[in-house]
Amino acid sequence: MKGVKKSKSKAKDRHAANNTEKTIKKPKNFDALQKCVQKVIRFWQREYNIKRVGWITDFDKMITRFVKPKPIYKYCVMLFYVFYFSKKQTDNNGELKIMKGHVRQVRSVHFSPDGCTVVSGAYDETIRLWNVQSGKQILKLDTTHDVECVQFSPDGKSIASCSFDLTLRLWDVKLGIEIKKFIIGETARKIRFSPDGNTILAYGYGNDIEIWNLVLGQKVSTMKGHSSFVMDVHFSLDHSKILSVSRDKTIRLWDAKTYKQEKIFQGHSDWVIGAYSILDGQTIVSTSLDNTVRLWDSKSAQQLQKIELFTEIRGLNVSPDGKTLLLFGLDRIIRLWDASSLKEIHSWKAHFSTITDTNFSSDSSTIVTSSCDNTIRLWRFR
Repeated sequence: MKGVKKSKSKAKDRHAANNTEKTIKKPKNFDALQKCVQKVIRFWQREYNIKRVGWITDFDKMITRFVKPKPIYKYCVMLFYVFYFSKKQTDNNGELKIMKGHVRQVRSVHFSPDGCTVVSGAYDETIRLWNVQSGKQILKLDTTHDVECVQFSPDGKSIASCSFDLTLRLWDVKLGIEIKKFIIGETARKIRFSPDGNTILAYGYGNDIEIWNLVLGQKVSTMKGHSSFVMDVHFSLDHSKILSVSRDKTIRLWDAKTYKQEKIFQGHSDWVIGAYSILDGQTIVSTSLDNTVRLWDSKSAQQLQKIELFTEIRGLNVSPDGKTLLLFGLDRIIRLWDASSLKEIHSWKAHFSTITDTNFSSDSSTIVTSSCDNTIRLWRFR
């Protein structure tokens, strides 16, 4: 009986082996199927800027070998149209231009005062200028290190940049050359021009905010108060105050002339990532990693309103007229809120990867966004 059982077991094994051979047999149109899969994969690579695909080249062979011919055609067509129409959906949400040229993630974008040009800085060691109307690159400035932050001067004649070589550099827009360089140290990674263009606030990887006088070419003051890294700095609508936010969970208000701290706003339970004055300038809006948006009275430093969010927010911006809030998060969706009602007025998925920066044009009608997908995008919402 044992011999009969062994013979039956061997027969089953041979039968399973024969079935396996039939299963992995090449279909007649194997080459055509493989080309179809490769087209879809190339589309993914192009849209998501995938440089290295590793095992994916063998994966397309497996797909075409083990899936029946007709379904794979349908599968490829379905995938192509899903991605194609998801891209077209982005185009229908006010997208004006896609600016491509950077080969690594774009970290910072900023409009020129006249709204005709956008400057961008990226981790490909370049600063680039783009024509807003055409979406074409008009100037490329090569640096020696990855660029973390860029900003136009208030008169639009120069650009300030901050890089990982611990420098603050000024560039002449018309000539396309570096005109000044300051060694600012390892604690500064972001910069903010003063409204008169004579000074720059440098901050980012330290608890302090450094004040650099561009005329004298030296640091003239330091704003001390935060107990952890400063996340962002902005001037109030009337330019008389400076708002700073920090990982210490506070917002601080400073006098823009004396650089003295005037008020501390406390209430957030996690890092504060942005704060701006809005509307009449007497109200301050802030957002935090605690997933809340809060309103504060600028005179009393008291919290006026708290809104719980159901998504993780990673950035806040406010239009120059103080009437529109812009929030973005890990879901890559831009959300516009009316500053008076704090109601969402528009939202759309802006990029295929993490959003790194946003900026409004001076007339508050156009938004520029940058992303880890290496692109810059222009949007019109008014």
